[in-house]
Amino acid sequence: TAFAGDGSALTGVGGGVTSDSEGNTVAGTDAGASFSGTNAVDNTLFGKNAGNAITTGDSNVAVGRNALELATTQSLNVAVGLQALTAATSPENTAVGGAAGRYIGSGGYNVAIGRSAMHSSFSSGAGQGSGGNNVAVGHNSMFSITSGSDNICIGQEAGSDITTASHSVAIGHDALTSITTTGGNIGIGMHAGKLVTTGYGVVYI
Repeated sequence: TAFAGDGSALTGVGGGVTSDSEGNTVAGTDAGASFSGTNAVDNTLFGKNAGNAITTGDSNVAVGRNALELATTQSLNVAVGLQALTAATSPENTAVGGAAGRYIGSGGYNVAIGRSAMHSSFSSGAGQGSGGNNVAVGHNSMFSITSGSDNICIGQEAGSDITTASHSVAIGHDALTSITTTGGNIGIGMHAGKLVTTGYGVVYI
């Protein structure tokens, strides 16, 4: 179909996606399918199953298939990417990248940027990432995290094996890659502390 002119006289032409009276903007099969009456407010959900289980959570952003799929009453999460924050049942997480923060569960206030950053694991119907206040930037950074908290890992595979360790800092490709449960360590630089598995409060440069 071809149109001529400035379009000012056109009628019956939709404007695309619109928001409901509560400020929710939703597009995609089963996205936002569980809203409880007018209780969910200011959510933006795009993609199949994005924010599917949200009932009363507010001000969440989920873009991508299965992004923020299991959140219910939680608010202020941002999930951008396929399966980003799929299993999150906690507030104020930010995940950008395919499967970023995928199995963060009850842990809140985390930041995961990069494919599979802070991926964690899934068991008994729930995400096993229960730690909070972690920051992971880079492909597979802090990939295995479970209950560890207050860690900062920047770089591909940085701190990728950390599970329960807390208060660690890994900056650089493969920094502190093998540490799992002992925290308080610092690795700065490519492969810094890569093979270290034990020890607390050690600095590797």
